Amino acid sequence: MKIIIYFLLFSMVFSQNLNLKTYTGHPFSLRIKDGESLKNAPVGMSINKRTGIITWQPGYHQNGTFKFEVIDKNKKISKVTLTSIKKDKNPKGVYVVLNSKVNGNGKIETPYNNLENIKVKPGDVIYIRGGRYFKDSDIRFKGNEKNPIKITRLPGERVLINFRDRGFNLTSKSSYIIIEGLEIDGMAQNDHYEMLKNKWWHKNYFENPDLDRPNGGETAINVDGTDIIIQNNIIHDAYQKGVNIYKGRYVTVKGNVIYNIGHSSLTGGHGIMKKWDRNFGKDKDEYRFDFYGNLIFGVEQRIYSWVVHKPYSNLKIDEGKAILIDATKDNEMKARIANNLLLYNGTTNIRMKRNPNLEVYNNTIYTDFDRTSPIPDGITEKEDIPNLKLYNNLVMTRKGSVAIDISKQSEINSKNIYNNYIYGGKNAKNSIGIEKIKNKNFREPEKTNFKLEALPNEVGIDDDSLNHIFSLVEDYGIIIKSSNWQHDHLKNTETIVNNVSEFFTNPRIGPSTVEKKHLALYYDVSDKWARTFGYKIFQLILPDEFAKVHKKEYPKINPKDISIQKKVQYQGKK
Repeated sequence: MKIIIYFLLFSMVFSQNLNLKTYTGHPFSLRIKDGESLKNAPVGMSINKRTGIITWQPGYHQNGTFKFEVIDKNKKISKVTLTSIKKDKNPKGVYVVLNSKVNGNGKIETPYNNLENIKVKPGDVIYIRGGRYFKDSDIRFKGNEKNPIKITRLPGERVLINFRDRGFNLTSKSSYIIIEGLEIDGMAQNDHYEMLKNKWWHKNYFENPDLDRPNGGETAINVDGTDIIIQNNIIHDAYQKGVNIYKGRYVTVKGNVIYNIGHSSLTGGHGIMKKWDRNFGKDKDEYRFDFYGNLIFGVEQRIYSWVVHKPYSNLKIDEGKAILIDATKDNEMKARIANNLLLYNGTTNIRMKRNPNLEVYNNTIYTDFDRTSPIPDGITEKEDIPNLKLYNNLVMTRKGSVAIDISKQSEINSKNIYNNYIYGGKNAKNSIGIEKIKNKNFREPEKTNFKLEALPNEVGIDDDSLNHIFSLVEDYGIIIKSSNWQHDHLKNTETIVNNVSEFFTNPRIGPSTVEKKHLALYYDVSDKWARTFGYKIFQLILPDEFAKVHKKEYPKINPKDISIQKKVQYQGKK
């Protein structure tokens, strides 16, 4: 078996039984080709199964000889004897081992085993020791402007956190928190058609609703706190959102790699979402949110959304955006979306609602040119954004898409729309400051080389941001590619309709009262469901692909005959 050893510079040797040495307080690395797991590893040691790289930074107390095994993907075992020699101490801080059976006092020798009931003060650095953990954490720490509290890892170790609901929930009690350098993996792997067949209708809602949720974690980081920084993390495979900013204010999301988000959500999902509309009322020169220098790819909705309190579901793909920002009532503060690299996402890459003084610049967007129904768009605006600044963006989308869509009012109100370039897609409103180009201009996008040629140097993501995120990609062994997913709307809808739950009966077909020019199936709703959710008729709005094939199979109905509105309240007890 080939074994590659890394000591900082990652020199190579080949053996099956290794005798090695390292020093306390210093990074140790070892690469085993195709290595996947460890047995009897010391506290803080972990392996990245994508790269086979083992990392460790032993504490001063972790001197001595350690014997552990490395198991590769073919179940072959390599035995390693590692001698740790006392030399230096690891940095001072609060230490945590999330899977420890004993809760200590936060020293490296006696770490805490959680992030929720520990003693920290402004300025503390919380070091999660290397390893893989299955843990959701609610964060309530309070730092201050000069002394934030950081949650991170040792430089020579790697932390992988799997979760069920929210990997990190930064509650409304949290402030001045930094989350840095962690891998947060929701492991949301689900069979698409099994989801449509067994979970879409929420058949188990009254008995055991957990049976209706997708496998894996929902949202990697949820932010309700203030003055939060999320930087240099690897966030992936959450079934709903990567970073969700709900009540959170003054939130920076910077230099992260976010990918494979939203694939199996039943209610939609996004890479980064800002969804709170409250007034902010702070320094007008501060960013209310700042999304800067992130790589976001593979964010895509695959399952039609249905929020069960609504009396209808529109079977179309309209969520799964890389970045989505809801409107705010604040007219003073700034906001920024800049220097992001957005690749192979499923619908709109940057979707903007009213956020005055928003700066959108130097973003590079490259979509899957084979994706249809829907075709992914670039940067779009739902409503006028006062004092919008939009410049130096490069948007490459398929023909038939909207590359950039800025309202005429934003165009009039802002003199800061310039130097934007688009390829393939159209500029919906013919805004100023947007130029069409004929070539893709990336050097080798198929090899993930997204440096530009034949355009002004200031266009697109800058070199510093690009180099940073690709150093993370290399370090963690991430493969950037399109999923090549194609929506089969006929089969998807057939699977849903053929597996309807007992709470919905007597389907009839007629014009939708919600989505003009579309047909819908109208179902009678059981009393039990109606008492809970307040509607007696449910409307399933059909894709054209299904309606054309199956519309003659159902009795026709005129919605006016049963007084269907967008929402019909059930008059019984709720």
